Amino acid sequence: DNNNGQSFLDPTERAMFQEECLTSLEALWEDSRRFELETLMSGPYDRETTARMVLTAGAGGTEANDWVSDLKRMYERHGQKM
Repeated sequence: DNNNGQSFLDPTERAMFQEECLTSLEALWEDSRRFELETLMSGPYDRETTARMVLTAGAGGTEANDWVSDLKRMYERHGQKM
């Protein structure tokens, strides 16, 4: 805007400029999200290697064993989907 409060751009140019700014902002947002994820997942345990878990029922008896079995099955199914 100039000192009189009028825009230097005509309405068509202004709309094109706004659209270009929005497109650039969306691309920047996506890049920042990707960078954040890459930064969070860059540790020594975040590489594409095999994960290992130890599930123990403890001293809970039959119900605890059943629960651990269900939990194991849930993790196995999730791993197969990946």
